[in-house]
Amino acid sequence: MIKTTSLYRPNIGIMVINGTGQVLVCHRSDVKDDTAWQMVQGGIDENESPIAAAFRELEEETGIKRDDVKRIDFWDEFLYYDFPIELITPYNEVIGQKQKWLVVQYLLPDNSIDLKQAKDKEFNDYKWVSMDEAVNLIWKPKKTIYQRLAKKYKQYLAA
Repeated sequence: MIKTTSLYRPNIGIMVINGTGQVLVCHRSDVKDDTAWQMVQGGIDENESPIAAAFRELEEETGIKRDDVKRIDFWDEFLYYDFPIELITPYNEVIGQKQKWLVVQYLLPDNSIDLKQAKDKEFNDYKWVSMDEAVNLIWKPKKTIYQRLAKKYKQYLAA
């Protein structure tokens, strides 16, 4: 299906993979239950490249610096997801997000992330999980994107 891209907010996702093939998921601090795990993601500012946005978001949201990771790949295709209809009002500017993805390997020890060092306090916890578990944890509208990531990058992921 062709989507009208002006209705989708440009966004960047970052898949951070550790040395054993697990992925980083973080828990949103604005949601009180256990359904708010996700990979790091954020908006792409006007006149900002997706790669620059990825490294900015990664540091702002987790404290992870560019030198703490090694670039594996950049998926330079927009993947779309829609917000549930109950979240869309006539006043919303967008009906979903379109994401490109940066895939990186985390070079430091798994337990070295300190979310208190993050500029944004978007997350209150993190954990390393298999990609299958990440797919199970993620908010339903994003599941298809995570499944596509799992398929495309399976050679880097724990079995």
